Amino acid sequence: MRFLLSLSILVLCANVVSAQKKMDYTTFDQWNRISERMISNNGDWVVYVVKPDKGDPTLNVYNTRETKTYTFERADQAKIDHNNGFVCFKIHAPLDTIEMIKRKNLGTGSRVKSTKSGRGSGKKKNDLPRDTVGIFNFKTRELERIADVISFKMPKEKGDYVVLKMEPVEEEKHTDKPMDSKNPKLEKSLKSKLKKGSKMEKVSEPMEPDSTKVKKRKEGGIEGSTLRIMNIAKNITQDFSYIKEYVIAETSANVVIHKTGTDTLEQDQLIYVDVDNDEVTVVSELEGKYANIVISEDGQEMAYMINQDTTNAVIEPYDLYHWSSGNAQADLVATNEDNFMEEGWMLSQSNKPRFSKNGNKMIFGVAPKPLMQDSTILDEEIPNNGRNKCATDPYIYPKPPVRITRSLNALIEESP
Repeated sequence: MRFLLSLSILVLCANVVSAQKKMDYTTFDQWNRISERMISNNGDWVVYVVKPDKGDPTLNVYNTRETKTYTFERADQAKIDHNNGFVCFKIHAPLDTIEMIKRKNLGTGSRVKSTKSGRGSGKKKNDLPRDTVGIFNFKTRELERIADVISFKMPKEKGDYVVLKMEPVEEEKHTDKPMDSKNPKLEKSLKSKLKKGSKMEKVSEPMEPDSTKVKKRKEGGIEGSTLRIMNIAKNITQDFSYIKEYVIAETSANVVIHKTGTDTLEQDQLIYVDVDNDEVTVVSELEGKYANIVISEDGQEMAYMINQDTTNAVIEPYDLYHWSSGNAQADLVATNEDNFMEEGWMLSQSNKPRFSKNGNKMIFGVAPKPLMQDSTILDEEIPNNGRNKCATDPYIYPKPPVRITRSLNALIEESP
């Protein structure tokens, strides 16, 4: 009797196990994981992202006092305002839509550019859909959407505002042909008559375009795009066009932006923006190539490097400038010809200057000048013992290129 009862239990268990779905590799796609966990400074709001192994993420905003959760589909990369006023995050296109566009572009032979998150950067018409930024206000419980955003920044210890880098605006192309456009049929008939030796009247050649003519710049690429500064507390929005680069202070409402200009006659500008007081100050209008723009944590000091050389030198000579809040213009701090610079050394372009915690000191780097190849020697005259290729192959000989890069970017800190 006991044997029959045990046998029946085993058969029943076997049937139950066989009825359950077996785990395979597709099961991993259904598993969710929690990421981007954060809590507001007052403890009233908890923000986290639930994301499957393959699929769209879901942003959850939980109110600890109301015990209520607000969910936003296809959203992640969230940041909470330091003053507990709002949460800002990115909203992406559906993953199945992105995969469909990728497969469609594979058929046409064109590849779609993707970001680190696997989604498109939106820089060309055939790229993937552009991202949208969502701002959920904790007080009004309302969601504001801003479309076509590349990135956004928020200070760590200052609230009430957010800075958005917008996608370039695509200008409409005119399909109408200009009146002075060339006629292919007319050109063909003229060439045939010239071959036959017929007498032709002298045709005036078109005038070369004037190089001094003002040309309007197009947004995108090295020309930059629109930068939007939103003061959520005051409900004030400022737009700056043709912005190439921007940096924000960590503990104050100050932004430094690099503006390229609307046409070829306008010089590049470095602009200092005081968000709280709605003030804009032009720090520099020097002609040249700007690099390594930095700002102190309190937003009262900034520094930048600029190359004003017009001879297209192989080794670009950069100068270092410093500006303090309240000054009319920036001061020149260091050049490659200064007395403290040792022979064969120069200001480091690969290391950004930085300020001390209290902003009283600025630290910058110097590095040895790179060795340049002798331009009088032909390629055939350079000895080749068969090891040069191995030395440059990252798979066969990976370490020396890394060491060379580190030595060229060697940093020796100097503080004025």
